[in-house]
Amino acid sequence: MRTPLLAIALVVFAACSPVDGVDGTPTDPKHAAAASWGDSRAVSPGATVDRPQVSLDPSGHALVLWTQSDQIWWSRATPASEVWSAPRPISEGDGGASQPRVSALADGDALAIWMQAAGEQRVQASRYDAHTD
Repeated sequence: MRTPLLAIALVVFAACSPVDGVDGTPTDPKHAAAASWGDSRAVSPGATVDRPQVSLDPSGHALVLWTQSDQIWWSRATPASEVWSAPRPISEGDGGASQPRVSALADGDALAIWMQAAGEQRVQASRYDAHTD
């Protein structure tokens, strides 16, 4: 049975959080001193985007999906280079795509789902094949 992604994210957040949750004071000074963020990078083009979703596979490859111009777009980054691939649309049709979700699988592939409004609402899905990218 697979563990839900949200449960994993909450466990990771709780395990990595260096604050006591009351006033933001670090509970362990060694964690507070070592924690830092790298430089930010643009993943999506300079357009209005909404609802970014990210998932990591066991090797550390990141897949991100977002809504842009009523379509679902995606990009991928490798842990070694930290470079994001050129954004590409995953949804097809005349727009109306929203609410993307992505889940990386153990073999590096991923599954994306989203809502698609084409006359009536329906759920669309697409599988990413890491071995052909």
